[in-house]
Amino acid sequence: RNYMRTVMGVCISLASVVVLLSPPLQGGVPLKSNKKEPTRTRYNSDTTAAELLTPPIQLSDLPLRRMRYMMLAYLEAAKSVLAKQHGAVIVKNGNVVARGHNRETCSTQRARFSRHAEEDALRNCPPHHLRDADLYVVRRGKSDDAPDIQLSQPCEACRVLIEACVKKYGLRHTYFSVNTKIDVELP
Repeated sequence: RNYMRTVMGVCISLASVVVLLSPPLQGGVPLKSNKKEPTRTRYNSDTTAAELLTPPIQLSDLPLRRMRYMMLAYLEAAKSVLAKQHGAVIVKNGNVVARGHNRETCSTQRARFSRHAEEDALRNCPPHHLRDADLYVVRRGKSDDAPDIQLSQPCEACRVLIEACVKKYGLRHTYFSVNTKIDVELP
């Protein structure tokens, strides 16, 4: 059976999978933690979603609050006017302390430059709010049929930025979406 749950007015399928990340990242490029961890495997761009899920986490297994934060990041991604829409929220003690989405910062005739959602959210967050906070990042698909959630694994620059926030400010966990084609029905 395919269960549906409404979170913040958005209906999502609970049969879909979302990867949760925590130091070290489960399913993605491992980030450094403040704690000593065993040696981690590095993943590259050829790593499949199935390899990233260890073990697979069903959306129905997520606490309702985490689903809510993922959906807030999804709604933040909808604010982006770029072709690949990413959204991010930073949550501390159950409160959203910063939001961000990818946006064009400047362009020339030869190049266009954008700020990634992770960077935007981290720039919007006062450093003292990063200690023990969680970062949620979601990529929103732009399908005419139905919007869906896609892989939002951090690029190398964002990974380095997140690692620096973990080390310097104590950012606790990072969560990002995977390419699972979660159907999202907006009201």
